[in-house]
Amino acid sequence: MQKLGATTTAALIDKVIFVAVPQVGTPAAIAGLLHGYDQGIPFKVSDRAMRQLGTNAPTIYNLLPSADYFTYVDDPVATFAPTLPDWASRYGGTIHSQERLHTFLADSFGRVASSSADTIDPVQLNDALLTQAENAHASLDTWTPPQGVQVIQIAGWGIPTTLKGIEYASTSKPIFCSGICPHGLTLTARTTVDGDGTVVAPSALWMSTTTGAVDYWVDLKQYNQDHPFQSAVPTTRFKHARIFETDPVLSFVSDQIASTTKPLSDYTYLSTEAPASTGARLRYSLHSPLTLNLYDDLGRHTGVSTSTGEIEEQIPGTYYSEFGEVKYLFTDASSTAHIVMDGYASGTFTFNIDEYQGDARTASTTFKDIPTTASTTVTLTIQSDITTLSPMRIDKNGDGVIDASIAPKLNDTVTFDTTPPEIRIAFATSTNAIAFVGTDDMGTATITATTTYPIFKKNRKGYHGLATTTVTARDEAGNTTALVYTEQLPSPDQRDTIALKEISYNSATSTIASTTLSYKWRINRDGSYKLFASNLRTASTTLESHYRPKKDTTVIMTKPTDLADLDTDDDSDVRPIKQTLPGMVVPYVRTEERRVVISH
Repeated sequence: MQKLGATTTAALIDKVIFVAVPQVGTPAAIAGLLHGYDQGIPFKVSDRAMRQLGTNAPTIYNLLPSADYFTYVDDPVATFAPTLPDWASRYGGTIHSQERLHTFLADSFGRVASSSADTIDPVQLNDALLTQAENAHASLDTWTPPQGVQVIQIAGWGIPTTLKGIEYASTSKPIFCSGICPHGLTLTARTTVDGDGTVVAPSALWMSTTTGAVDYWVDLKQYNQDHPFQSAVPTTRFKHARIFETDPVLSFVSDQIASTTKPLSDYTYLSTEAPASTGARLRYSLHSPLTLNLYDDLGRHTGVSTSTGEIEEQIPGTYYSEFGEVKYLFTDASSTAHIVMDGYASGTFTFNIDEYQGDARTASTTFKDIPTTASTTVTLTIQSDITTLSPMRIDKNGDGVIDASIAPKLNDTVTFDTTPPEIRIAFATSTNAIAFVGTDDMGTATITATTTYPIFKKNRKGYHGLATTTVTARDEAGNTTALVYTEQLPSPDQRDTIALKEISYNSATSTIASTTLSYKWRINRDGSYKLFASNLRTASTTLESHYRPKKDTTVIMTKPTDLADLDTDDDSDVRPIKQTLPGMVVPYVRTEERRVVISH
C-alpha cells in the first residue's frame, strides 16, 4: 500500500483487517531469538535448532519490538537484577528503548554460539539484520491509511503465558540444569494476560489512534474454557496460532469481507473494550529438578505427559509453559487443584505461588531452597485462592510416607528447616515424673518414646532390671533428635533416676558420657511439696539442688553430692551453699547441638 500510494490504495482497498498482527513487534521474539523459547516443533525440531536458524533469518528480526513499541507499552522488555552488575552497567537496569535493546541484542558479552545446547545463556544477534529491521519499522510504523480506507484491528486477550519481558539474574550457588549448564544465569518470564500467548495486545492494536480505526478484543481465555474438547492440548488450544479458527473471528472477518452488518452481540467473545479481569488467577513457578503437574478432582492433567513427553492442558482454563529451567502453571483461583512435583535429580528447588488480579500481583508465597532427590514427591492442594493453600508435603524417598510438612507463609518466604529440634529433660510437677519436651527454631516438635523392658517381671511390682528408652523429637520438616536413656526398674517410691547414653541428630549418633538425672520428692496431703531435691551430672558439670518449703527457696550446693535416700534433706542445711533462689526451682538438662547442658 505504501508503494501503491494513497490514491491507488483508496481506489482498490476498502478495509484493512489486522488479526493478532505484531505491528510494532512483541517481546516473545526476543526470547525466541536469544534463547529459542517456544520455537521448537514437537518431535521434529528443537528450540536449540530453531534458535540457530533464526539468528540469520531476516524476517524474524522484524518481529522484535520497534522504537514505537516503547512509546506505547510501559513494561520493559528486559530487566537485570542487582546480582548481574556487569549486565546492568552495560545495558542499564531495564531495557525500555530501541537503542538499549539493539545494544543488548548485538553485544558479544556473556554470549554462547547459536549452535550451543545451552539455551539459558543468550546468543549474539546479527547487527546488520537488526539495523535492517529497525529501518523497516521506521517506515512501516508511520504508515497511515488514506482517506476512505477503514482499519480494523483484532487482538487476542486472556492467555496468561503471553511474554511481556525477561528478567535476568544470577545465583551465587550452582543451580540445577540439564544438558549444558549455564554460568549461574537464571531467566524469569514476566507475563501478562493482555495478549494471545505470543503478541501483546498493545502491538496488535498499534493503530488505535488512527482516524476511523476500530479495535476489537477476542476473549481467548473464555473461549478455551467454553470449548474444552477442542483445546485439550497445547497444539489445539486457541492462542495466537489458532486465533483464525475461533468462531467469532471467522464469522466477523467473513461478514466484514461481505460488508454484512450485524450487531456486535452476534459475535460472542468479541468486544470493543478490553475484557474485564474478573476473579483472581494463580501462577505457579518451579525452579528445580522436579516435574510440575496439576490435577483436578476429575483426574484431568495439565503439565508434561509421562507417556508422550509433550505438554497437555486437559484442565479448562489452565496453561503450562517452560522458560529456561523454570516451569510455569497458570490457573484460575476458583476450584480445587492438586499440585504434584516428582523429582528426577538431586538438588534443591524453589517454588513460587503468585496470585494476580489482572496483571497486578496481590499475594504470593515462596518455598525456597528445598532439598530433593530423584525419588522425591512433593504435593500441595489449593481449594481456591492462595489463602487456601495447604502445607507442602514432602515424601523424600517416594515410599508413600510424608517425611516433612512445610506450612506456607502468605507474602513471605519459607526456607526448609534442616536443623534438628532440641530436647529438654526435666521433672514435671504435674505428673511427678521426668518429662521430655521438644523445641524447634522454626516451628513445633512432637515427642514419641519407645521402651525395651527387661525380660523378667517381679511379682506385681512390674518389671525388674534395666529398661532402655528412646525418646525422639521430630519437627515439622521431618528432622529428628533422639535420646537413649536407661532406668533401673522398679524405681524407688518418689524417686526417679535415668542415665543418658546416646544422642542422634538426624540419625548421626554419638555417645553421651557420664550423664544422669536424679530427682526425689515428698508431697503433703494438700499437694504441696515438703521436699524436692535434684542431682544432675554430665561429664563436665554437676548440679545439686534442694527446695526449702518453709522459706520457699531453693539452694544450689557448692559441692554437689549424690542424693541421700533419707525422707528429709536436713543434712544439706549444714553444707556450703553456692546460691539461694526464690521459689521451688527445677533444674533440667537440655540438648544443645549434639551435647547436653545443665540449666535451671
